[in-house]
Amino acid sequence: MRDPVTSLVDGRLSFNRIIACIESATRSIEINMFIWRDDPLGNRIGQALLDAADRDVAVTITKDRLGAIFELGEESRQSYFHKQHGPYTALKQYVINAYSSRPDLFARVVQRPNRQADQLRAHKNISISDAFVRNDHSKFTIIDEEILFIGGMNFEERMASTDASGLIWQDYMLEFHSRVHVKNLKQRLSGMPRGHSRFEFILNDIREPRRFEVKPCVVDLLNGARETCQIEMAYVGDPDVSDCLVNAAGRGVDIQIIVPARANIQNELNLKTMREIFQRTAGKVAIYLSSNMTHAKMMDIDSHYMFVGSANFNERALSYFSELNVLITGDPECAETIRRTFVERRDASRLVSCADQLSYRRAKAFCEHVFG
Repeated sequence: MRDPVTSLVDGRLSFNRIIACIESATRSIEINMFIWRDDPLGNRIGQALLDAADRDVAVTITKDRLGAIFELGEESRQSYFHKQHGPYTALKQYVINAYSSRPDLFARVVQRPNRQADQLRAHKNISISDAFVRNDHSKFTIIDEEILFIGGMNFEERMASTDASGLIWQDYMLEFHSRVHVKNLKQRLSGMPRGHSRFEFILNDIREPRRFEVKPCVVDLLNGARETCQIEMAYVGDPDVSDCLVNAAGRGVDIQIIVPARANIQNELNLKTMREIFQRTAGKVAIYLSSNMTHAKMMDIDSHYMFVGSANFNERALSYFSELNVLITGDPECAETIRRTFVERRDASRLVSCADQLSYRRAKAFCEHVFG
């Protein structure tokens, strides 16, 4: 019998799956997204949704306006939905540009109209909520109350190919084929407490009453590690997580961490954090610098607990943003797929042998910490 949960480790295949499921939808589609660019992938998804709505499928889209800051600043620099930007967005984009590792890619441009997005807004079967800054970094797509996609991938072309500088973007997504899992997620989002299963949805929710479950889960997992800890992370910097890693290394846990050699944003803070961990553990933590853009947010403890989703290990994600992760317990096939992919990505990365390989600019790292 097919495992109801599948790991998707290739961006192009991931979005081909999402679009294929949208094209076969018969009743409903729900999307919660942080970044949605006006680029080839963003428009492919938009067209699939229009076609679904024309088949009388009810489409609901929730899009965080905060993501427009990054849409305006990077890649195509074209937002799919947010074509009108006020002074606040412009100021935030300027700040992001200041601490980007590739400021030449962050020039402000005039937004082009998108007829397709206008058609989505006008369609009687489509409801769009995109007017507010929600600080919601989670990403999920639900189709016909039966299929769920969850992970760290935004709706943007670079997730399916390369970015404007030619870097491959690496991430993970989980595909659930189960009404039970969809129901569990919706119950969790509505305020229900955590359950006890092989697949638990762990979330941060900044709505009242606020719930911040991701960081306590990370801390508990790290404090409980006994043999191994493998991490693949886009952005780091939370001091409590760093302390847990140092303590785990002191207990003899074999820790391996993959981070991007050059992150698109908060690169200096990444390097500062990794350097401090390397020095505090006398090099016991194996740090690997990926030449690709590691956008993943994955942790594997003792090959028994896997934590994957939208939450980075920086303070913004763990203490201020709404996030959505999955805690996988045991060794289902989807976890084994991610573990094999981690090894492949680790072996293709450069192992840090001395602290000088993690040099950083102090002033910029400080700004990234304050404004990131």
